[in-house]
Amino acid sequence: WAAAPAQAQPFMTTVATVERLAEAGDWTALVSTCEDAELDLVHDDLEAAASAQLYAAQLLGHLLLRELEAARFVWKRAPAAAQAHAEVSGAWAVGKALWRRDTTAARAALTAGSWTSKAASTLASALERRVEEEEWDTIARAFTVVSPETLAARLGLSAAAAAAAAQQRGWRLEEGTYRPVAPPPATKPGPGEDALAQLTEYVAHLTAEVGAA
Repeated sequence: WAAAPAQAQPFMTTVATVERLAEAGDWTALVSTCEDAELDLVHDDLEAAASAQLYAAQLLGHLLLRELEAARFVWKRAPAAAQAHAEVSGAWAVGKALWRRDTTAARAALTAGSWTSKAASTLASALERRVEEEEWDTIARAFTVVSPETLAARLGLSAAAAAAAAQQRGWRLEEGTYRPVAPPPATKPGPGEDALAQLTEYVAHLTAEVGAA
């Protein structure tokens, strides 16, 4: 990844930070680092391939954070040369599939993607694991029983891989169909947290009213 001499040092520093945060799984800090690079004009004078490396990481980071709208805006403001790069266009192909809630297409795009940079490869692998996990949860909530063929098709896995994964999750095969184990319910805020949220919203409303007066 080549960069112009004047931008080489900030670019390499940013890339090293992004790679470290990708390995650590700190998606929020990773996205923030990429946004800072945009604001600091680090992309200026970078060759397209170098600039694309950061845009791809930024897109994948937003997708891991489920920030689809933010990812869309990154794609729209990326220059055409960056959009044409395989990692950036591949990341947005995943984003478009997730926008449509088509997890099969999202996983196919992740598998087909050309993730040549270290950060993008790490992020794409993490996103593929998360998308697969969420699809398992979706199937478990939608079906009381599911055939091995349907399970494999929904997950985009071979029958053998789906069977092995189902066994790891404790799904029993009875009379030719699996009985999914439902995921634990999402944790809801307790009464105290809910009241605090309402109070915060009320105070913000009062502040806005006073400011408008």
